[in-house]
Amino acid sequence: MSGPANIDSWFEFIVWMLVGSSILATAIGTAYNAVKSHRTNQLTHIVRDNVQNGHPTPLREDIDGLASTIDSLTSTTSDIARELRALREDVQQDRVEARAHRRDVNDRIDRMEERRHG
Repeated sequence: MSGPANIDSWFEFIVWMLVGSSILATAIGTAYNAVKSHRTNQLTHIVRDNVQNGHPTPLREDIDGLASTIDSLTSTTSDIARELRALREDVQQDRVEARAHRRDVNDRIDRMEERRHG
């Protein structure tokens, strides 16, 4: 068999087909990897933009800062709640004492009016 590539036998034809197929497979694989790499880079930039979001600090640092702030607010809220309970107890005690004083004053007034009228 003699042709444009000077292939003289079927064996040479098969060898050249295998070589050509290998080159073609390598070219297709390289092109596929280039496209896949480009897409991965695009996705990486999208993720980085979403995570960094134009802020000077990374998202992880922002989250850690928020967690610290929440812990501080939780502690402060607990302190405020404790103070409010103490204040309620004080107000309740003041009310009890005020009732007792009113009763005492009313009793004195009643006794004074009885002496005056009696």
